[in-house]
Amino acid sequence: MANLKPTAASASTGPKPTATRRRWLLRVTSWAWVLFGLVVILFLVYPVLVSTNFMFLFGKSPSLADLENPKVERASELYTSDGVLIGKYFRENRSPVPLSKMSPLLIKALVATEDVRYYEHSGIDLTAVLGGFYASLRGEKRGGSTITSSWPKTFIKFGGSKAAGPWATSRW
Repeated sequence: MANLKPTAASASTGPKPTATRRRWLLRVTSWAWVLFGLVVILFLVYPVLVSTNFMFLFGKSPSLADLENPKVERASELYTSDGVLIGKYFRENRSPVPLSKMSPLLIKALVATEDVRYYEHSGIDLTAVLGGFYASLRGEKRGGSTITSSWPKTFIKFGGSKAAGPWATSRW
């Protein structure tokens, strides 16, 4: 009769025990849930950190009223008694112009030069943001901002460089 006892060589070449696979799967699943939980907590806590300007990292966020009705510094004008302009005093020489008085070509030129996909996104151009992120990984200086995200930085003042955070180089 044939020898029915397994040899040492045949026992070592068999399948691995399922307990090791289950333990590995349990460990990977546990880490995935921990990572998912951390992402959810960060997603919920981040807006609170930004709104409270946690450790002055984010800069002062404008209120909805500031965004809807921005304060524009206009130049002070000095006139003679007969109405002749002598001079202007200003930090920023801005003169508000209503949209109805602007040429449609000016608006088209702004959109063409600043944000080619302006009419294709809702304010955040994910393609440009990801492209800017990829460019920064390669060491290139390229942004991914749109007209919608650049407008507050150039038009609205937020109270000086002290509120802008430690990395700010300008007033915003």
